[in-house]
Amino acid sequence: MVEDHLSNRNTYAIDPDDPGVATTGHASYEEKMPCKFFMTPEGCWRGQECPFPHVAPGSVVTEEHREVFSVEDVENTVCPAENSWVAVEITSLYNPSHFYVTFPFGTRPLQHFISNELSDDGYEGSIGSEALELLMEEINEDYSSSVYRDTDLVGHACGEIVVAQFSDDDLWYRAKVIDTDMENEKVEVFYMDFGNTEWVSESRLRTIKKHYLELPFQAVECFLAGVEATSEDGTWTREGKEHFSQTTDGKVLFAKVVKRFSNCAIQVQLYDSSGETDVNIADALVESGYAKRTTDTVSPSSPKGNQGLKEKIVSWVPG
Repeated sequence: MVEDHLSNRNTYAIDPDDPGVATTGHASYEEKMPCKFFMTPEGCWRGQECPFPHVAPGSVVTEEHREVFSVEDVENTVCPAENSWVAVEITSLYNPSHFYVTFPFGTRPLQHFISNELSDDGYEGSIGSEALELLMEEINEDYSSSVYRDTDLVGHACGEIVVAQFSDDDLWYRAKVIDTDMENEKVEVFYMDFGNTEWVSESRLRTIKKHYLELPFQAVECFLAGVEATSEDGTWTREGKEHFSQTTDGKVLFAKVVKRFSNCAIQVQLYDSSGETDVNIADALVESGYAKRTTDTVSPSSPKGNQGLKEKIVSWVPG
């Protein structure tokens, strides 16, 4: 009973019609009253947002059912072709050799790029950052204005796609559950459109609605070609990470895709064309003494959202 009372899942705002909540101040997980409107001729006006089970009175409820989705349920087509040139923005940086990017103008090669005008069909048919901005506006309007929060009686499983509230700005983003801590009611999530991870309370998760999966996930795992850290064990120095971050932060860069891996990760050559002359990012790292040249082709250390990806993020740039 004490655990029921202290749980993040327990709040009077969820069950205002539950007499147990009204009299004791908390609700038990095991005792969940069925919706009193479900069997009426008009049905329940709350629909899927209703916090009570939609079952006939007297029925035995052993668990709460909800539709869940995984990465396999999303058509992930955000992956540029080898030897193509694309515009990229770095959204999450683990080190100069390993980071995540998005494509502000889509993944079509720049030489074939014509326009980025939005279609009349919402974010379907849109490209790049504009499509993601439209989706984020819709998600945040929906989940921020919901009267009732999710009341799932079961925990979220690893691999499940959810909507998570990011701790830095309290906005809602599409995310994948990559680890769970049931004892402390916390979940580690990977933000699918930006590439960063964090631990959040279960109270900051929501079940994602199917139509929010129509837009492919935008963040792509990326490796810088031609260079590696100068240390023997391949560890990048703090100064090297900061130099790379300052060089690329807030910029739209040009990338040549030299290799595409089976999990849609890519290896690229990066160029900064914001100044009077084009700057090869790899060359700049070598000239500054933070990197050395290599001819080896990297292999992805982990697929997107892998639990083994634990290196601290240096920077994260929201869309």
